[in-house]
Amino acid sequence: MIIINRNQNGFTFIELMISVLIFGIVASGMTGSLIQNRPLNEFSAVKANGSLFAQERLEHYRSLDIASIPSTGSATTSVTQDGTTYTIKASFCPTNLNKCSITTSPCTLSNNARLRQVAIEVNDGSKNLVCISTIIFDYAN
Repeated sequence: MIIINRNQNGFTFIELMISVLIFGIVASGMTGSLIQNRPLNEFSAVKANGSLFAQERLEHYRSLDIASIPSTGSATTSVTQDGTTYTIKASFCPTNLNKCSITTSPCTLSNNARLRQVAIEVNDGSKNLVCISTIIFDYAN
């Protein structure tokens, strides 16, 4: 004769299967969210890299003597990182650069100041990622 002790500690097989089922439902919901958010995360990384490249280029022009910064025109360079090619365009004293919300140039504000407006645009070939600008000035002695 088999004696069953009902006071044993532990889980029954049915309790274990129900907990595995609940875990599976929760895990499948989380996996769906991760898959949906992946393109957004990738674009955020691309935009962050674009911001970094724009800031580096702007700091490069700020470090130069104002006489060596062109007063008009533009310069374009390309950088590839993590499989994405970024085009970095520097515009000097732009008169109309709608992507940067620049409609007039302050480059002729004063005869006593030597001014350069530098606008940096960064795109990844399909989207304009970043547009920043600054005014660099040096008062004549």
